[in-house]
Amino acid sequence: MKIGSNTISDCKIGTNQVNKIYIGTTQIWQKAAAYNAYVQAWLDKLTALGITAPSATVLTALSTMCDSIGNTILAKMDAIYLSAQDGSSQAATINLLSPNDTAASLVNSPTWTSNQGHTGNGTSSYIDFNIVPDGTKNFKQDSAIFGSVTRSFGASGRNASALNANGIPLWFRFDDSRLYVNSSGFIAGVSLPAAKSRVYGLRTGSGSQDYYLNGTFVSNDSDLSAALSSASMRVLRQGTTYSNAQTSINFWGGKLTSGEISTFDTALATYLGGLPGW
Repeated sequence: MKIGSNTISDCKIGTNQVNKIYIGTTQIWQKAAAYNAYVQAWLDKLTALGITAPSATVLTALSTMCDSIGNTILAKMDAIYLSAQDGSSQAATINLLSPNDTAASLVNSPTWTSNQGHTGNGTSSYIDFNIVPDGTKNFKQDSAIFGSVTRSFGASGRNASALNANGIPLWFRFDDSRLYVNSSGFIAGVSLPAAKSRVYGLRTGSGSQDYYLNGTFVSNDSDLSAALSSASMRVLRQGTTYSNAQTSINFWGGKLTSGEISTFDTALATYLGGLPGW
């Protein structure tokens, strides 16, 4: 919108920000979003819920992360949950890619540390994302990816430190070096990685599941897929095993190509590496 030859880029009444201007019921102007569309929608939801949002610096970094990943890849994903940000513990309960999803639950109050993540107590606390990966979105029985970033693995419950559904067939089981991706069969040799590692389980077809570590392919096997879990996604708990790890980012969606995983991983690593205290 212009007044004469001058374009309106911002509008305030006193110190109050005006985001939209109407004539009657017709909108004639809207303040341009400061952030990537996914980040702006997430920020709007946090604001509507009264949840303390991350700083402008972190929101800008998240926008860069999303821009670097690109809409083509993000459209294949169903969820990204961000414990590693400087806003609040509750901000991690809202899905960056679909903010109107049911909020995650911080069961028994895992400890949140700004720019690092949530830490379980090893006995009762965990995050329940309250979403069942039932095949109605991008995550399918024969086309799926899931993964997480764990800042530190702690000393107990390491098989619960990476994202899982409540039991097989979706599970990083580090204590005995197994990875299940929509299967009762597993990829062997998936040993406990280093702290701050980014782990990915990938189902590329009915007879193929892959393990990626920090964006790089590690191993594959041909175990057949099984019906999807009927339980919700969660982290820091697997069955009756709880973890005292520190989880930073958790995500899932439809399968990605190796190149897309590399792009996704590079953007995650860049975002995390720029966080103070990471």
